[in-house]
Amino acid sequence: MKLLLIIFLVSLVSTPTLSQTRKNMVYSSFIKGQSLFNVNVGLDHAIQISPKKWSSGRFYFVLSPNVMWSGYSFEASENQRYSQSKFDQYEFVLPLHLRYEFAPFRVILGKKPGKFDADVSVFFDVGVSANYILGANLRENFNYPGQGLNFRFSFDGPITSSIENRVTANYLTINFGFRIHRMALFFRGYQSFADTRYKNLSTDWGLPSGAHSFFYDKYPTPNYYYYHYGTYLLCLGYYF
Repeated sequence: MKLLLIIFLVSLVSTPTLSQTRKNMVYSSFIKGQSLFNVNVGLDHAIQISPKKWSSGRFYFVLSPNVMWSGYSFEASENQRYSQSKFDQYEFVLPLHLRYEFAPFRVILGKKPGKFDADVSVFFDVGVSANYILGANLRENFNYPGQGLNFRFSFDGPITSSIENRVTANYLTINFGFRIHRMALFFRGYQSFADTRYKNLSTDWGLPSGAHSFFYDKYPTPNYYYYHYGTYLLCLGYYF
């Protein structure tokens, strides 16, 4: 968000150019939940592939590299004897999109076609994404005094080396949003066709019967299942 603010301030003192020349956008998601979180910052570079420059509808091929921080943070559940659990995952993400942009107010005037691109446009993207996991950290605290267990144990450390494969290329990616002049607001979703597999380290923790790791549990809660298979972001972008 600091980068977006700096670019905005610079634009206030710069000479504006025609909006159709702006094919690059910096963006960041700006919503972080209390339990599940997905935050990213990235760059869109659009390459127009439509033969007509002045039509209201245009197609683009879009490269959108970004860095994403995702994970969850949950407190212990006494009924299921889960631990207090926090998971952080850092990824470099490279989505490749086909974008359709519709600008209903795009018109041709004189020798400067496209000068009204800045009014309003909506866009929809679909594509695939290659994700590379940069790092992952897990923290789980077990504290069951009495209750037949009287057990305390903590794990806090990186689990990146326990991942089966750092590269995941089987993600479907969608975008839907709109822009007004230089600002854009859009929804982005990544949906994986397979889970990311981490080796179960909890087998070496010596957990007693009835104590479960939230992260490695065989039957995770619905919230963890949601995080594991899909990532959904609401992003704010700035064209430059």
